[in-house]
Amino acid sequence: MRMLHVIAKTMEMAMEAPGSDNVAAAASGTKSVVAVLQGVAGAIADMHKAADTVLAASQVVEQAADSLRGSVDGFLQKVAV
Repeated sequence: MRMLHVIAKTMEMAMEAPGSDNVAAAASGTKSVVAVLQGVAGAIADMHKAADTVLAASQVVEQAADSLRGSVDGFLQKVAV
């Protein structure tokens, strides 16, 4: 993400240089690409957070299943006696 900011800032500085029409056009296109890449980076960060949430939830479910399994095993041992 920081690299994208550096690229955008470099292009912005190049646009301000005298006689830089071609550079300005390239910088404008680059800014568009940077904006899209920043959106992708944000989406990836959101996806990572969602994956962490799903992982935590699955771990809680696993613990609950283990606890239930232990309770059922204990019950069956008492009933079998």
